[in-house]
Amino acid sequence: MKNYFFKALVASIVVLSVTPAQAQQPKYWQAGLFSGASFPTGTYRSPTGRVGLGYVGGTFVNYYFGSGFGLGADGRFVYHRMLRNDTLRFQGGTMTNQYVSPPRFQHIGLTVGPTYEIKSGVVGLELFAKGGVLFQQFPSYTRISERFVYEPPQTIPVLRRETRYQTNSAANAMAWAMLTGFRFNYRHRPKITFFAQGDYMRSVGKSFFGKSSLFSLREAPSENKYPNDDFGSGRTGVSMMNISVGIKYLLGDQRNISELTEVP
Repeated sequence: MKNYFFKALVASIVVLSVTPAQAQQPKYWQAGLFSGASFPTGTYRSPTGRVGLGYVGGTFVNYYFGSGFGLGADGRFVYHRMLRNDTLRFQGGTMTNQYVSPPRFQHIGLTVGPTYEIKSGVVGLELFAKGGVLFQQFPSYTRISERFVYEPPQTIPVLRRETRYQTNSAANAMAWAMLTGFRFNYRHRPKITFFAQGDYMRSVGKSFFGKSSLFSLREAPSENKYPNDDFGSGRTGVSMMNISVGIKYLLGDQRNISELTEVP
């Protein structure tokens, strides 16, 4: 899916490059709300994160300088639920997760950066690239093996418990973040626009001011062998593709100055 996103982004840039330059526009503000689906990618999705489809919602504010270029701020909330097919049954025992916190990943992203808008009649296209911080909440759990074993001279099986995997990351962690995307606009009224938006967001780096910003799952050493026990230990950052729809409101007068006529 990430490849499709970047192909669409490149196509949008090509459209911008062959479109005639816009006439001088007045400066103006715009603010919007959006909501949609969030698709985890990379090792955050699998095998380390084991994250399923989630949702995203947020708001943004842009200020355009009058030449198509502007500066924008984006704030969003993202929720991803862990995949729950985590119980493994084998001969003589089971392996399952014991959760200390809810089995979900949720994040708040705050980013700022440049944006560019081009319009043709009632339709328009915006491209944006932003950077900022991501407030992350990770699940905490331990993967436990329980099996019955015979220990001579006993003739009755004894239950043995063994830790196989354990999260080794802070429940709350901060990370640097990057956000790139595009927005297709349809102006319904002079100050009201509906839009469809696609963007890619991910955490950047392994630490935030000396503290780890990655989700970590550690495999405990064991002398025993278990079937289908490859649970994806390791560390991973957060990455996702988001597709959403929304509405934005124009603050100010967006009419072309050259089109205004003086009233006698």
